[in-house]
Amino acid sequence: MKLNKQEIFFRLPAFTKDLLLSLSLYFQRKIRYGQFYKTYLSIYRQNYSASQNELKYYQLAQLKKLLAESKKYSPYYEAVFKTNGLTDETINQANKSEDLLQKISLLPKDFLRSKNLDIQNKNRKADYKNFTSGTSGTPNLILYDVESLQIGFALWRRFHDSIGLPEFFSSVRLSGKIMISPKKNKPPFWVYNFFDKQLFMSSYHLTDENMQHYITKLNSFKPQLIDAYPSAIYVLAKYINRHNIKFNFTPIAIATTAETLYQHYKEEIEKA
Repeated sequence: MKLNKQEIFFRLPAFTKDLLLSLSLYFQRKIRYGQFYKTYLSIYRQNYSASQNELKYYQLAQLKKLLAESKKYSPYYEAVFKTNGLTDETINQANKSEDLLQKISLLPKDFLRSKNLDIQNKNRKADYKNFTSGTSGTPNLILYDVESLQIGFALWRRFHDSIGLPEFFSSVRLSGKIMISPKKNKPPFWVYNFFDKQLFMSSYHLTDENMQHYITKLNSFKPQLIDAYPSAIYVLAKYINRHNIKFNFTPIAIATTAETLYQHYKEEIEKA
């Protein structure tokens, strides 16, 4: 039987998995943290202490730039703007972001899926792709050019500034990425990125039988950041609170992503 890449990866020894993941992410650093990243991170860090008026001026300028480019290079938005009376003149003369946003139709999810090619900016090279989590239905394909990709990582770093993380820090990620075979019933249930001190823990193996392995690993690794899907860390937090488990470390921050952080999730996580 011919195995695909994922199945081959599942069967590798733990250290080999760690090494391959680390090398893969190391070679992506140049793509993620290039000149656009540095430029935008500098702007976002300045904006963090800007006044409300300065921020509104920046937002309006960026919105005008985005709309002008969308109108010129996206067939879908060219048609939408024409229908809604959004011309080059109205874009240039607008004094408030709200005046422009009122002229833009909401983008339904099914449109993003069915009209993806029409929505694309034809002036940018879509070298990279990702998918939404799919928690509310079918995942949507999202295309990026290098500038957009690096903007995302610049914003992520600025967020890390805001929650008090140093430039380099250790982290645990509990997400939907499948890096461990679903059939695996013994630890390790995680893969390690040496270069970024980043531990990717499987969110698919969080059973009562496996939970103590996760807790032991967290206590030895002592991450400064735990970055997780709310539903995954909620399961872990419930187990911790139910068994009155105490950790020997306190992370600087816990950040949730991709899903809604419900109030009862938040309370359980904070208690743990």
